[in-house]
Amino acid sequence: MRPLVAVSALVRSVDVAGQNSSETVAALLDKRVLVSETPYATRFCRLTPSIDNAPDEVEAALRAVRELA
Repeated sequence: MRPLVAVSALVRSVDVAGQNSSETVAALLDKRVLVSETPYATRFCRLTPSIDNAPDEVEAALRAVRELA
């Protein structure tokens, strides 16, 4: 178990130019980044890091998004 530190988490919607949200979700899932697609009329890829994610896991997810851009 990790020690408690001052941390926070948020829900982040991602829109990658030239891809629809389904394509972005599929590409990130292929990179082992757990994401989902918003269920609204305007769809986005949703990332939701939590207190259970280590900083290096969050950085890996961000790196994967940057590689798609």
